[in-house]
Amino acid sequence: MNTMDSEHYEITQFEEIDFPFHCFQISNLQTLPHWHNHTEIIYVRQGECTVYIDGIARIGHEGDLMLVPKGSLHSVLPRLPAEYLALVIGDTLFTSMLRDVHCEAALGSSLLNGSLAPLHMTPAHAAYPELSNLIKNIIQEGTQKKEGYQLSIKVSLCQFCIFLMRHFPNSVKVIFDSRLQGAHVLLIKQALEYLALHYTEKVTIADMSLHVNLSGQHFCRLFKSYTGKTFTYYLTDLRLDHANRLLLTTDLPITRIPELTGFCNANYFSRIFKKRYGHVPSHVRKKLTPGTVKQAEPIRGVQ
Repeated sequence: MNTMDSEHYEITQFEEIDFPFHCFQISNLQTLPHWHNHTEIIYVRQGECTVYIDGIARIGHEGDLMLVPKGSLHSVLPRLPAEYLALVIGDTLFTSMLRDVHCEAALGSSLLNGSLAPLHMTPAHAAYPELSNLIKNIIQEGTQKKEGYQLSIKVSLCQFCIFLMRHFPNSVKVIFDSRLQGAHVLLIKQALEYLALHYTEKVTIADMSLHVNLSGQHFCRLFKSYTGKTFTYYLTDLRLDHANRLLLTTDLPITRIPELTGFCNANYFSRIFKKRYGHVPSHVRKKLTPGTVKQAEPIRGVQ
């Protein structure tokens, strides 16, 4: 399986090719399970969020910071109301930083080989103010984009790496690569890829268990631990997300959308859609300007 071909493999669109950094600001929306070849920092600005990183659930409260290593399967489920930021740092940005001989000697293997370990830091930690100030500076510089902001972000990222070395030495060692953990991540990625291709069809737990060569009970337990949702709930969510995109980005008749997104009948689709979004499918079309459609939403910030 080539996980980079999966719909859940995120190809992050950076504003500047030579400066691969982006700050996603997300309010009251979930981020579906996905992975990418970048390091990510999640900052909970308000409320509470459950962050799943390779099968481990971490509950983040206001002010909490979490480090997501590259290649990790991760998702965010907010408890409304909530706001969080996702700082995505491209590999090539680290590469340019590591041209310095001292940076490369200290951090090169960890940053480029994906051997950072997940980290969850709360305001209760003695060193939190130091890290919080670094992250807030990165966010401010990335948002305001004043002259020299790229250099300022790079300096803060270097300080961030030094902070990890001094306060969390295990975060720059390979401590999260047990064979069992790695095998489970690959199986769930395989399952997500299968669902991305077959969500319009009838897919059962038995089908998925056979596909990943696990018992039904083991698959269900593993799937929920990695995504935060039961298999049935996740599949319904996936279908609803695609249905909402079709409503927003096409002029297809509403009566056709259920069959195109895997729902057995229109009445059930309308009922479950209203339960999820708070309004019936036709309401989405009424909000659009006649003759226009919106661009499809990215994988982040799914309602």
